[in-house]
Amino acid sequence: HLVGVFLELFPVCTLGASFPIIACTLRNNLQTLILLSKGSTAQQGGAGKAAGAWRFVEKVVMPLVVLILPLMVAYVTQNVEMLVSITGSYGGCAIEFIIPTLLVMAARKKIAGYAQSGEVSGMMLQSKFSMGVLSKPFVVYLILGWSALCLILVTINNMEKLDK
Repeated sequence: HLVGVFLELFPVCTLGASFPIIACTLRNNLQTLILLSKGSTAQQGGAGKAAGAWRFVEKVVMPLVVLILPLMVAYVTQNVEMLVSITGSYGGCAIEFIIPTLLVMAARKKIAGYAQSGEVSGMMLQSKFSMGVLSKPFVVYLILGWSALCLILVTINNMEKLDK
């Protein structure tokens, strides 16, 4: 009986354990977005009212936003399975494949710029990972294409579930 109760509550325990980590990450990302969009230096120790206002936003407003957004989604969502499917598939694909691939593309572009400008020698740009099949440019596009195909198939599957 105890094992059955544990198995039924396992998803709740998993979400309850991971929510604080996800909430902290969301708060930090929101703060970073606000700082980047405002070009603000308030976090670096601005003076006067601006620093006090930023401290209020950082300590009160951001945690409230992070708590209220999931509660609003929970109250308006009827089909939790579909919500988990959407966030898991699209978010997971972005986090696991798309974002790292775009970072690799940006890093390769930056390194090529350094090499062309002569800021660093070619030997300094070599690493043990810069050789082999995975270092070829087509691999990046292959991963992005595979991700797009996966997202298309997941979308089709989700649409079929909605029709039932």
